[in-house]
Amino acid sequence: LFKTVEKSVNTTKIAERLRERIWQSNSINFHSNTQVESVKRLREGRLKLVFCKDNNGESVSYDHAVNAAWFGRLAIDQTLDLVPQRPWLYRFKNGVFVNAGKGSNIVPSVTLMLGSFGDLVNFQDGSYYASWYPACMVAASKEIKPEGWPFNLDAQEQEKMKNETLRDLSAMCPAASQLLDSSHDWELRGNAIFAWGEQDIHEPGSELHKRYDIGILSDHNYHSVDPGKYTMVPYYANQVVDRIEGRPEEES
Repeated sequence: LFKTVEKSVNTTKIAERLRERIWQSNSINFHSNTQVESVKRLREGRLKLVFCKDNNGESVSYDHAVNAAWFGRLAIDQTLDLVPQRPWLYRFKNGVFVNAGKGSNIVPSVTLMLGSFGDLVNFQDGSYYASWYPACMVAASKEIKPEGWPFNLDAQEQEKMKNETLRDLSAMCPAASQLLDSSHDWELRGNAIFAWGEQDIHEPGSELHKRYDIGILSDHNYHSVDPGKYTMVPYYANQVVDRIEGRPEEES
Protein backbone atom coordinates (compact mmCIF):
# COMPACT_ATOMS: atom_id res chain seq x y z
CA LEU A 1 0.00 0.00 0.00
CA PHE A 2 1.44 3.36 -1.04
CA LYS A 3 0.22 6.79 -0.02
CA THR A 4 0.67 9.26 -2.88
CA VAL A 5 0.03 12.91 -3.66
CA GLU A 6 -2.13 12.12 -6.67
CA LYS A 7 -4.97 14.59 -7.13
CA SER A 8 -8.34 13.96 -8.76
CA VAL A 9 -10.50 16.44 -10.61
CA ASN A 10 -14.26 16.52 -10.89
CA THR A 11 -14.72 15.99 -14.63
CA THR A 12 -18.42 16.91 -14.42
CA LYS A 13 -17.55 20.40 -13.20
CA ILE A 14 -14.85 20.78 -15.86
CA ALA A 15 -17.40 19.80 -18.52
CA GLU A 16 -19.80 22.42 -17.15
CA ARG A 17 -17.10 25.11 -17.44
CA LEU A 18 -16.28 24.01 -21.00
CA ARG A 19 -19.94 24.23 -22.02
CA GLU A 20 -20.18 27.71 -20.51
CA ARG A 21 -17.09 28.83 -22.43
CA ILE A 22 -18.40 27.41 -25.72
CA TRP A 23 -21.73 29.21 -25.37
CA GLN A 24 -19.99 32.50 -24.48
CA SER A 25 -17.61 32.40 -27.45
CA ASN A 26 -18.42 34.23 -30.67
CA SER A 27 -15.77 32.27 -32.59
CA ILE A 28 -17.14 28.76 -31.97
CA ASN A 29 -20.05 27.36 -33.96
CA PHE A 30 -21.49 24.53 -31.90
CA HIS A 31 -23.56 21.80 -33.59
CA SER A 32 -25.65 19.70 -31.21
CA ASN A 33 -27.51 16.47 -32.11
CA THR A 34 -24.95 15.94 -34.85
CA GLN A 35 -23.28 12.72 -36.01
CA VAL A 36 -20.24 13.01 -38.30
CA GLU A 37 -20.52 10.30 -40.94
CA SER A 38 -17.48 10.83 -43.14
CA VAL A 39 -14.63 13.11 -44.17
CA LYS A 40 -13.73 13.60 -47.82
CA ARG A 41 -10.69 15.35 -49.27
CA LEU A 42 -11.69 17.81 -51.97
CA ARG A 43 -9.65 18.39 -55.10
CA GLU A 44 -8.27 21.70 -53.82
CA GLY A 45 -7.18 20.02 -50.57
CA ARG A 46 -9.91 21.22 -48.24
CA LEU A 47 -11.81 18.71 -46.15
CA LYS A 48 -15.53 18.11 -46.54
CA LEU A 49 -17.32 16.87 -43.43
CA VAL A 50 -20.54 14.99 -44.08
CA PHE A 51 -22.82 14.76 -41.07
CA CYS A 52 -26.36 14.15 -39.92
CA LYS A 53 -27.93 16.90 -37.84
CA ASP A 54 -31.42 16.49 -36.41
CA ASN A 55 -31.93 13.61 -38.88
CA ASN A 56 -30.99 15.82 -41.84
CA GLY A 57 -27.91 15.25 -43.98
CA GLU A 58 -25.56 18.23 -44.24
CA SER A 59 -21.96 18.97 -45.16
CA VAL A 60 -19.40 21.73 -44.73
CA SER A 61 -15.76 22.16 -45.80
CA TYR A 62 -12.78 23.32 -43.74
CA ASP A 63 -9.08 24.08 -44.20
CA HIS A 64 -8.29 21.71 -41.31
CA ALA A 65 -10.27 19.05 -39.46
CA VAL A 66 -9.49 17.63 -36.01
CA ASN A 67 -11.02 14.29 -35.10
CA ALA A 68 -11.18 14.38 -31.31
CA ALA A 69 -14.03 11.87 -30.99
CA TRP A 70 -13.37 9.46 -28.15
CA PHE A 71 -15.93 6.90 -29.32
CA GLY A 72 -16.18 6.40 -33.08
CA ARG A 73 -12.89 8.12 -33.92
CA LEU A 74 -11.61 5.13 -35.90
CA ALA A 75 -14.80 4.91 -37.97
CA ILE A 76 -14.37 8.53 -39.07
CA ASP A 77 -10.67 7.97 -39.82
CA GLN A 78 -11.63 4.99 -41.97
CA THR A 79 -13.56 7.22 -44.38
CA LEU A 80 -10.19 8.73 -45.34
CA ASP A 81 -8.66 5.24 -45.61
CA LEU A 82 -6.82 5.71 -42.32
CA VAL A 83 -7.10 2.30 -40.64
CA PRO A 84 -4.79 1.26 -37.76
CA GLN A 85 -2.37 -1.57 -38.47
CA ARG A 86 -2.55 -2.73 -34.86
CA PRO A 87 -5.31 -4.24 -32.70
CA TRP A 88 -7.57 -2.09 -30.56
CA LEU A 89 -10.22 -2.67 -27.95
CA TYR A 90 -13.30 -0.68 -27.05
CA ARG A 91 -14.69 -1.26 -23.57
CA PHE A 92 -17.88 0.12 -22.05
CA LYS A 93 -17.56 0.72 -18.32
CA ASN A 94 -19.82 2.34 -15.76
CA GLY A 95 -19.04 4.28 -12.63
CA VAL A 96 -21.06 5.03 -9.53
CA PHE A 97 -21.40 8.68 -8.47
CA VAL A 98 -22.57 9.13 -4.88
CA ASN A 99 -23.53 12.40 -3.16
CA ALA A 100 -23.21 11.98 0.60
CA GLY A 101 -23.84 15.67 1.32
CA LYS A 102 -21.59 18.65 1.98
CA GLY A 103 -19.23 18.22 4.90
CA SER A 104 -18.91 14.51 4.26
CA ASN A 105 -15.36 13.22 4.19
CA ILE A 106 -15.90 9.59 5.06
CA VAL A 107 -14.01 7.75 2.31
CA PRO A 108 -10.44 8.28 1.11
CA SER A 109 -9.36 8.30 -2.53
CA VAL A 110 -8.00 4.84 -3.34
CA THR A 111 -6.69 3.21 -6.54
CA LEU A 112 -6.38 -0.58 -6.70
CA MET A 113 -3.90 -1.69 -9.36
CA LEU A 114 -3.65 -5.46 -9.13
CA GLY A 115 -5.72 -7.61 -11.51
CA SER A 116 -9.26 -6.47 -12.31
CA PHE A 117 -9.08 -3.34 -10.26
CA GLY A 118 -11.22 -0.52 -8.95
CA ASP A 119 -10.96 2.98 -7.59
CA LEU A 120 -12.57 5.45 -5.25
CA VAL A 121 -12.37 9.21 -5.64
CA ASN A 122 -13.27 11.71 -2.92
CA PHE A 123 -14.00 15.05 -4.62
CA GLN A 124 -13.78 16.88 -1.26
CA ASP A 125 -17.28 18.35 -1.65
CA GLY A 126 -19.36 15.46 -0.31
CA SER A 127 -19.45 13.64 -3.64
CA TYR A 128 -17.63 10.44 -4.61
CA TYR A 129 -16.86 8.29 -7.62
CA ALA A 130 -16.56 4.51 -7.31
CA SER A 131 -15.73 1.86 -9.88
CA TRP A 132 -15.07 -1.86 -9.56
CA TYR A 133 -13.97 -3.36 -12.87
CA PRO A 134 -15.63 -6.80 -12.68
CA ALA A 135 -19.02 -5.30 -11.80
CA CYS A 136 -18.91 -2.13 -13.92
CA MET A 137 -17.60 -3.59 -17.19
CA VAL A 138 -20.60 -3.96 -19.52
CA ALA A 139 -19.07 -4.98 -22.85
CA ALA A 140 -15.94 -5.10 -25.00
CA SER A 141 -15.57 -4.93 -28.78
CA LYS A 142 -12.87 -5.09 -31.45
CA GLU A 143 -15.13 -3.56 -34.11
CA ILE A 144 -14.21 -0.31 -35.87
CA LYS A 145 -17.32 1.14 -34.21
CA PRO A 146 -19.31 -1.09 -31.84
CA GLU A 147 -23.03 -1.26 -32.56
CA GLY A 148 -25.68 -0.81 -29.90
CA TRP A 149 -23.58 1.40 -27.64
CA PRO A 150 -24.24 3.13 -25.25
CA PHE A 151 -26.20 0.74 -23.07
CA ASN A 152 -29.35 1.59 -21.18
CA LEU A 153 -29.65 -0.46 -17.99
CA ASP A 154 -32.94 -0.70 -16.17
CA ALA A 155 -33.30 0.41 -12.53
CA GLN A 156 -32.81 -3.10 -11.14
CA GLU A 157 -29.60 -3.64 -13.14
CA GLN A 158 -28.25 -0.27 -12.05
CA GLU A 159 -29.00 -0.99 -8.39
CA LYS A 160 -27.26 -4.35 -8.64
CA MET A 161 -24.17 -2.81 -10.26
CA LYS A 162 -23.98 -0.09 -7.63
CA ASN A 163 -24.30 -2.52 -4.72
CA GLU A 164 -21.73 -4.99 -6.13
CA THR A 165 -19.27 -2.18 -6.80
CA LEU A 166 -19.41 -0.66 -3.33
CA ARG A 167 -19.50 -4.02 -1.53
CA ASP A 168 -16.48 -5.37 -3.41
CA LEU A 169 -14.54 -2.15 -2.89
CA SER A 170 -15.40 -2.35 0.82
CA ALA A 171 -13.40 -5.57 1.06
CA MET A 172 -10.29 -3.50 0.27
CA CYS A 173 -11.40 -0.18 1.76
CA PRO A 174 -13.92 -0.75 4.59
CA ALA A 175 -14.95 2.93 4.67
CA ALA A 176 -16.54 2.48 1.23
CA SER A 177 -19.40 0.54 2.85
CA GLN A 178 -20.70 3.87 4.20
CA LEU A 179 -21.53 4.92 0.64
CA LEU A 180 -24.17 2.16 0.57
CA ASP A 181 -26.32 4.25 2.92
CA SER A 182 -29.74 4.39 1.25
CA SER A 183 -30.12 8.07 2.16
CA HIS A 184 -27.34 9.05 -0.26
CA ASP A 185 -28.24 10.20 -3.75
CA TRP A 186 -26.43 8.23 -6.43
CA GLU A 187 -26.23 7.91 -10.21
CA LEU A 188 -24.72 5.37 -12.56
CA ARG A 189 -22.88 6.82 -15.57
CA GLY A 190 -20.93 5.02 -18.25
CA ASN A 191 -19.00 5.54 -21.45
CA ALA A 192 -16.70 3.84 -23.90
CA ILE A 193 -12.96 3.47 -23.30
CA PHE A 194 -10.61 3.16 -26.27
CA ALA A 195 -7.16 1.60 -26.00
CA TRP A 196 -4.64 -0.22 -28.16
CA GLY A 197 -4.46 -3.95 -27.52
CA GLU A 198 -6.66 -7.04 -27.76
CA GLN A 199 -6.50 -8.65 -24.32
CA ASP A 200 -8.54 -7.41 -21.40
CA ILE A 201 -7.05 -5.77 -18.33
CA HIS A 202 -6.83 -8.96 -16.25
CA GLU A 203 -4.09 -10.28 -18.57
CA PRO A 204 -0.65 -9.15 -17.27
CA GLY A 205 0.70 -8.95 -20.82
CA SER A 206 -2.21 -6.89 -22.15
CA GLU A 207 -1.26 -3.80 -24.13
CA LEU A 208 -4.01 -2.00 -22.20
CA HIS A 209 -1.42 -1.60 -19.42
CA LYS A 210 0.72 0.49 -21.79
CA ARG A 211 -1.36 3.59 -22.37
CA TYR A 212 1.65 5.72 -23.30
CA ASP A 213 1.85 4.81 -27.02
CA ILE A 214 -0.59 7.56 -27.96
CA GLY A 215 -0.67 10.88 -29.80
CA ILE A 216 -1.78 12.62 -32.98
CA LEU A 217 -2.03 11.08 -36.43
CA SER A 218 -1.81 13.88 -39.01
CA ASP A 219 -2.55 13.31 -42.68
CA HIS A 220 -1.81 16.72 -44.21
CA ASN A 221 -4.63 18.91 -42.84
CA TYR A 222 -6.53 16.11 -41.10
CA HIS A 223 -5.59 15.38 -37.48
CA SER A 224 -6.85 12.40 -35.49
CA VAL A 225 -6.15 12.64 -31.76
CA ASP A 226 -5.70 9.65 -29.44
CA PRO A 227 -5.07 11.22 -26.00
CA GLY A 228 -4.98 7.85 -24.26
CA LYS A 229 -6.10 9.35 -20.96
CA TYR A 230 -8.23 12.33 -19.96
CA THR A 231 -5.25 14.10 -18.40
CA MET A 232 -3.34 14.17 -21.71
CA VAL A 233 -6.01 16.14 -23.59
CA PRO A 234 -4.62 19.68 -22.95
CA TYR A 235 -1.12 18.60 -24.00
CA TYR A 236 -2.27 17.18 -27.34
CA ALA A 237 -4.66 20.08 -27.88
CA ASN A 238 -1.66 22.43 -27.82
CA GLN A 239 0.21 20.18 -30.24
CA VAL A 240 -2.72 20.17 -32.69
CA VAL A 241 -2.79 23.98 -32.63
CA ASP A 242 0.95 24.04 -33.34
CA ARG A 243 0.53 21.73 -36.33
CA ILE A 244 -2.32 23.81 -37.76
CA GLU A 245 -0.34 27.04 -37.26
CA GLY A 246 2.85 25.45 -38.64
CA ARG A 247 4.83 26.03 -35.43
CA PRO A 248 7.45 23.60 -34.11
CA GLU A 249 5.72 21.58 -31.39
CA GLU A 250 8.61 21.93 -28.94
CA GLU A 251 7.75 25.65 -28.63
CA SER A 252 4.50 24.79 -26.84
